[in-house]
Amino acid sequence: MKGSILQFLIFLLLFISLITGFCLFGYFHWFDTGYHPGGMSSAGFLQVIPAIILRFLPLCILFSVVLSYFVTLKFKINRFVSFLLILAGATALYFFGFIGISSMSENAQKRMNHDVVLYPGLINPFVKQPLYFEKADNENIYGAVLKDDEGLVYRNKINRKSLEKDLLPESDPNPYYTDLLAPPGFLKLFSRDLDRFNLDLKRLAVKSDFYLLFFIAGQILFAVSLWSLLRIPRWPLIAVILSFILIRALFAVYRYWNAEILNKILPVVSSDLIKDNAVSLLLLLVSLIIFLLDGIISGIRRSKRGPVQ
Repeated sequence: MKGSILQFLIFLLLFISLITGFCLFGYFHWFDTGYHPGGMSSAGFLQVIPAIILRFLPLCILFSVVLSYFVTLKFKINRFVSFLLILAGATALYFFGFIGISSMSENAQKRMNHDVVLYPGLINPFVKQPLYFEKADNENIYGAVLKDDEGLVYRNKINRKSLEKDLLPESDPNPYYTDLLAPPGFLKLFSRDLDRFNLDLKRLAVKSDFYLLFFIAGQILFAVSLWSLLRIPRWPLIAVILSFILIRALFAVYRYWNAEILNKILPVVSSDLIKDNAVSLLLLLVSLIIFLLDGIISGIRRSKRGPVQ
């Protein structure tokens, strides 16, 4: 029992560590001082941190659940108790955290959009394109440089109201991050898959709290089922690498499933309940299959050892 509680506490510690690391990464890359002068202030941090947490919440929760398996290599764990603690605790943290942080993020975004500040002599973050300009008054901005599909465009004067209407609905990712400090291609693909995953979370949250809870519980159940696969490698380092591959595969398969398979299957499905919970049901089915195979393999191994003398 104590080992199972320790595993749950390790899960919480892993989650806090991962979400802190991802938040610092996102904050310093998307809102560094050369890009957004107000970004490094405490007020700027409080405004953007809910959106950053929300973006990385699924990834950090699932990684923490999977990585908590390695506690079992050092301590005696009651697998059933650990299963219940992690399933219930991680699902509750994920569900209530997502709802609460979503509300905080929406309120912060409204405050950011309500008070638009332009910074002369620096690159400003806008939804459609970054903007550099030399000076501004209440009506116009002067000496502006915009970036479009063909490259950089210079404008001697732009009406400020027209600019705010066209460019200021919300902040855009840091152009330095996307253009000059571009991450490797595999991280871009991972970011794309994670964005798609987050969009579906938001869609389910709008439709029904029950749908959202079912989807989250399915994710946690799937992550816990991966413990069975991590027992296969004999070397812990290989199991760690495998855990990263499995979680990465979850987001990749999810995007492919939504883009290529569900779009072909769902038009012929009449039930909205099945349509909205198709992925959750798939996660549940795959998890049960993994648990079943693990039970069969464990039974075979015990039978080969023979009865305990």
